[in-house]
Amino acid sequence: MPENPKPPPHWASELGALSGVGMTIGIATAAGVFGGQWADGKWGTGPWLTVAGAFAGFAAGMVNLVRVYQYFSRQPGKRPDGAE
Repeated sequence: MPENPKPPPHWASELGALSGVGMTIGIATAAGVFGGQWADGKWGTGPWLTVAGAFAGFAAGMVNLVRVYQYFSRQPGKRPDGAE
């Protein structure tokens, strides 16, 4: 008996996942900035840990963006590693 393929996801669920990417980038960057400000205040390192935290938070948000892009760019029925 052939397997029934899964129906494509509803457009609203895709929209929700994609809109979450922007919020993730913003929240991760803000968390990095606030964490860096806290560390700068604790160790007196000036703005350097704030800047490093902002870059680290932005990088974490971009990693999430790439993961979501890879998820949505897969063709149905194909494995992500290219194997059949």
